[in-house]
Amino acid sequence: MLQITKKMATLATYCSILTPLTGTAQSGKLHDYNSIGWYQLNLTTNLGPKWGLHVDYNQRYEPLQKELFQRLIRTGVNFKPFSAWHFRTGYTWVENIPYGNFPSNSEGLKSNEHRLYQMIAYKHLAGNIEFRHRVMTEQRWLERTPTAGSKNSSYLYANRVRYQLKTQLPIKRKADQQRYPFVQLQNELMVAYGKNVPDNHFDQNRVSLLAGYHFSKQLQLEAGIIHIRQLLQRKINDQSVLLHNTGLQINLYAQLNPTKKATAK
Repeated sequence: MLQITKKMATLATYCSILTPLTGTAQSGKLHDYNSIGWYQLNLTTNLGPKWGLHVDYNQRYEPLQKELFQRLIRTGVNFKPFSAWHFRTGYTWVENIPYGNFPSNSEGLKSNEHRLYQMIAYKHLAGNIEFRHRVMTEQRWLERTPTAGSKNSSYLYANRVRYQLKTQLPIKRKADQQRYPFVQLQNELMVAYGKNVPDNHFDQNRVSLLAGYHFSKQLQLEAGIIHIRQLLQRKINDQSVLLHNTGLQINLYAQLNPTKKATAK
């Protein structure tokens, strides 16, 4: 147990390097603290040795499971030319529902978002710790809700780039063992950019500490704590708004039809 604690402390120190220093100019910001529930179902299916399909469904609540504030559906096509490399491209739909003291739009109305995205992921081992790196670019169409005197909504185009580092440490796993518990630390940084973004700046940072279990190569469940710092894309009384969302995260991953290895004849 002491060795595990030391390893996780090392990982936490390593990942903290990625965390943006948003506290350097706190005096010019408004702060909103919320308790959240962050739930995700991930499904993949193979179309062959290298190609496959992906869909994940997300529901996010404030607090925990009382009021739904975001629903997200992401679809994609997977390509895995090698076991360590993973490419994906697809479409995402997001429904945003006002929550907290400072909603995402001044009218306090629901809004939709449409995205196209491209993803590259790479994994490798350092001892018995697995590192997963993910880079994602997103083209976003953000709904601008009708203002006073206007009946129709419009869409604003923006870009975002994301980098995620995920580290997973198995607990008492033997060689080739498919069922085992693990602990996981992940950190994701997002930066918005483009002509419709007032300043090319920090968008949000997500940090999670999770415990999970591999039931098989096709089924994995994980749960733990997530903390999100998010800068709203609008100002209130000329002040930026920084959200601090902390709560429970639960993720379920399932592979529907794993590729079968060829048997010797």
